[in-house]
Amino acid sequence: TGMMRELETLRDFFASATMTALVDVPFIVVTLVFIALLGGALVWVPLAANPIILGAGLLTRPALDRLSARSMSEALTKQSVLVETVGALEMVKTSGAGRLLGQRWKKANEQHSDSSTRQRLVSTIATTVSVSANTLAYAGTVVAGVFLIADHKLTTGALVACSILSGRAVQPLATIAALLTRLSATRTAYRQINAMMETDSEEPAGTALKPTRFDGRIELRGVEFRYPGAAEKTLDGLDLAIPAGQRVALLGKVGSGKSTIARLILGLYPPGEGLVMIDGTDIRQYDPHAMRGLIGTALQEPVLLSGTVRENIVLDRGHVDETEMLRVAELSGTHGFMGRLANGYDLRLADRGEGLSGGQRQSISLARALAGKPQILVFDEPTSSMDQGTEAQLMQRLEAELKGRTFVLITHR
Repeated sequence: TGMMRELETLRDFFASATMTALVDVPFIVVTLVFIALLGGALVWVPLAANPIILGAGLLTRPALDRLSARSMSEALTKQSVLVETVGALEMVKTSGAGRLLGQRWKKANEQHSDSSTRQRLVSTIATTVSVSANTLAYAGTVVAGVFLIADHKLTTGALVACSILSGRAVQPLATIAALLTRLSATRTAYRQINAMMETDSEEPAGTALKPTRFDGRIELRGVEFRYPGAAEKTLDGLDLAIPAGQRVALLGKVGSGKSTIARLILGLYPPGEGLVMIDGTDIRQYDPHAMRGLIGTALQEPVLLSGTVRENIVLDRGHVDETEMLRVAELSGTHGFMGRLANGYDLRLADRGEGLSGGQRQSISLARALAGKPQILVFDEPTSSMDQGTEAQLMQRLEAELKGRTFVLITHR
């Protein structure tokens, strides 16, 4: 939503009003020449108003730049608090965190409201000066013209023409001054969008390799990794070689870097130093989508998409047909609870699989990982929400399935 708002800010700034104002600027000179020809000294009235109008827009711009950046930052903070609260609503209710998050929301809302009010106030000052200068230019032209008529230096018709032209001479700059008040918000939005567009792409710099199958050899050579802002390295000079078809379990205490290794193999994290290779090739040379399509993955927190159970297992993989879906559903234990329902695999799930137990979500996640018989499987705590009996039955069913395939299991058990 924040990014859409910034795109709308850019679109609105470059709308027809902006283009019209810029096109009208050269005609200011033409209009002033006509006023000078018709009214002589009357040209000084709109000529004096233009610097005042332009100055009002330029003088308020530094303050608007600061307030716009502050307002944008506080809007993102407010949105972050909202998303965090909605995403963990059950935890908020059960742990009594509502008061804390409510205070955060109130503070973020007050700060955003304050900066937005200040921004509108400064914008109003510039706009008010522009409108007032435009009105005074018209009135000044009429008053000065009356004296010139009294001195027989100007005709009534010429005064009428000059008063109309004075508005045309001042209006383009008044419009530009108003646009300058919006320029700060536009520049802030542009910087936000530009920062997103300059984010490093996963795609290799050259032509990416698009493998159609893997043998399954995995190697980490001299790998170092540190999370952003962390004082210590999570991994330091790690060497790990997993032959094709080997089953490997990574065990260790909490925070020892087990899950980090899984994400490095999948290319979700780039190593600070060293190489992560599959089949002897640095994974950064592979097309990320093609590479991950050949690896069955079940991460620690199973995330299901809104849609049917069938869609969550099959995704958009054309090679996963109905038979394959039912096969992996049996293997993962998903068929045990889906097969009893009237609508079965057409059951629609809410966001993140709300309404299913943790074990059921993990079963569907495992079915998705096993579908298509990938040569490499990376499972991170895949049965942490299952009871011991269900887990034992699952491992028994997977025994034959894992034969000849590279299997990396991360567990604390």
